Parts: sequence; C-alpha cells; structure tokens
Amino acid sequence: MLQTVLVFLLSVYLFALPISLGVMEMASSLLCIIGLVLMVSRQKTDWRVPVGFWPALGLFTVGVISAFQNDLPQKHLIHGIGKLRWVFVYYFIFNLMREINFPVKFKKLLPYFTPLVGLVAFFAFTQFWTGLDLLRDENFVFSKAIDEGGVLRFRSIGFFNNPLTYGYVYSGFFCILFAQAARVFFEKGIKNKFFLLYSLTSLIVFASIVTSYSRGVWIALAFGILVAAYFINKKLVKILLVLGPIFVVALALADSDFQNRITSVVNFQDNSNSERIEIWRANWAMFKDHPWLGVGYEYNDVLIGKYFDKLGIVDGHESHAHNDYLQFLVGTGIFGLLFYLGFIFVLLKKNYNLIIDGKNKYIAIGTLTLFVTILVGNLTECAFKDAEINHTFIFFASLIASLARSKKNSRLKH
Repeated sequence: MLQTVLVFLLSVYLFALPISLGVMEMASSLLCIIGLVLMVSRQKTDWRVPVGFWPALGLFTVGVISAFQNDLPQKHLIHGIGKLRWVFVYYFIFNLMREINFPVKFKKLLPYFTPLVGLVAFFAFTQFWTGLDLLRDENFVFSKAIDEGGVLRFRSIGFFNNPLTYGYVYSGFFCILFAQAARVFFEKGIKNKFFLLYSLTSLIVFASIVTSYSRGVWIALAFGILVAAYFINKKLVKILLVLGPIFVVALALADSDFQNRITSVVNFQDNSNSERIEIWRANWAMFKDHPWLGVGYEYNDVLIGKYFDKLGIVDGHESHAHNDYLQFLVGTGIFGLLFYLGFIFVLLKKNYNLIIDGKNKYIAIGTLTLFVTILVGNLTECAFKDAEINHTFIFFASLIASLARSKKNSRLKH
C-alpha cells in the first residue's frame, strides 16, 4: 500500500513539473512528510545521503547562521531560510525514489510524460501568435516579444507566469527528450514509434523556447545541446557548430525583431543589460560589506535600494541579483557560495560517472545537459532560485542520485 502511494505521489510530482507550481509544492510536501515519518518510525534504516548532500546542508547551515547573525526581521528570516528548504526536499525525494526503485518506473512513465510536455509546448508556441490563455482571465498581461509596425506578438509562457521560467524548465525537458530520441535512434532506428515521439516533441519544445524570446535561455540551451552532442557522438558537435550559426543567421535575416533580440546580447546600452549591470554593482557592494556570511539569503532584494542610493544609481530596478552565484555570494557570503559550488561539483561529477558507466547513459546525458543549461543560465538570471526551475532541478538531481546509489531490494511491500 505504501509503495503504491509513493509511486502515485512521485508520478504526480513529475507530471506537475510542466504545468503547476501548486501541485509541485503539494506533492513534494506530502512526500517529505511521509519521508520524515518513515525515518523517525524506523529504529534501523538503510537510508543514505544523496550525492552532494553534505555541502548542500552546509549551505543551509550558513544560511541559517547568516539570517540570525544579521538579525533579519522575522518575515524575512523565515522567507530566507524557507527558500533553502530544497536541501531537505532533495534528501527525502532521493530516499523515497531509492525505496521504490523509481528510476525504473521513470523509464516507463516517460512515454506518457512526453505527450504532456509536447501539448503544453504547442500551446505555448501558439501564445506567441495569439496572446490567448486557457487559464487566466482577460486581465492577465503577457510580456510582449514584438510590438511595432502594427505587429504584436507575445512571449511564450505555457502555464507559468514568466517566459524565463518557462524557457528554463522546458529547456530541461528538451534535454531529457533529446537524449531519449538519440537513444532510440541508435538502439532501434529512425522508424521506431518512440523515436518519432521523442524527436517530434523535442522540436515542438525547441520552437516554443525560441518564441519565449529569452536570450539567456537561448544561450544556456545552446551550451546544453553541445554537451549532449559531445556525449552522444562527438561528430555531432562539429555538425551543430556549423548548422547552429546557420540557423541563427537565417532566422535573424528572416525576422528583424529576432535579429534585434540577438544583437542586444552585446549591446550594453540595452535597457535590460544596463539594469543588470547596475544590479550587479549594487550586489557586489553588498558583498564587500558582508563578505563571509552575507546579508542573509534573499535579503539583498530588500537592501538593494539603499545601495543604489549609496552608488548614485537613479531609478535602479530593485530585484534579485540576476545571477545565482552572486545571489548566493551576497546572501550567504563566501562560505555559502563555496558550499553551493561544492554541491554542484559533486552532483555533476557523479552524473558524468554514470554516463561513462554506460548502464543509464542516455538518462544521465539528459540530466547532465539539464543541469548545465540551468547552471549556465544562472550567470544572467537567478534560475536556480526560481521555484518551478528549482523543483525541476531537484527532481532530476534526486533521480540521478538514486541511480547512482540504487537499492537492490526495497523494504516496502505492495
């Protein structure tokens, strides 16, 4: 009975990733409660810590110390510590996956998960052209991709509220499905129905990422695709290095708005770029004032206005650091950033070892490229701290950790 409940909740968690933060939170919370009850009720347990858990726990500890050391107001103290709860979600989801050998079940669920991703991606693609939404009322305002010359287009968001959130989450799904398409191609050939499923869905997802008009996502996904290509077939890297620029140039020549979006990446007078530079300056100044333990995780969002004034920045955009490494550095200091990087390093190393081992090569390629895409995106956006992206990252980190530390015999019975 308990095993059935766990399979159901983990499946709900997986199928919520493309569509609903609320369901993600509900499923992960229930799983953590069940995990805690199981851990406390057992006198002896063979539960393990997932790869990278100790540096992750170190980060959480530094975050708690920083919050109290800076004497944060209660609501900010609770919020900052609460945003680091992913450390414990990772621990419990990993162990519950390991209890029921969820990686095997994930492989069986993937052909059903894929059409859901494809349908939402197609819906997101249509949003670019229509600006229509199935869930929200007429007062909902889409971010505009194009608004000139009588032409109006909207940035794809799917069922999320932000095109960047959509872009990074669905880039992760693209990585998983792209790797599976490669697996079926090499194992069963191009005529296999699953090759059609994974490849066609990958194309639809890719198109919807393009119409999200998110520059950082485009760049991050390009890195992710190259990493996937390297491990799938090194010759594919050379082909993509030729075809990729041709695709970008062709699209830029066909669409002047896309061209402007691409060229704005290196235009430091662009409003989005200049705002980021001001935000980075203010956050760097905060770090210099609080180098070891930071100002308190996420409290930099509150302090940034004071630092704009200190630096003489007028009408600065008050927000997070728009760089997750800087966000951790400012919020938790040098110690916190080192722990975060330690967690990432250990996770990536274990993921790499699974690829080399070969037994679960294509799942490991998919997860590695998902991680790389989000981590590259962290350079220009706080992708990891975004709730939907964080859930996606932690779910697949738990999956890869459970593959790395699989359990031959589950203690749970049907």
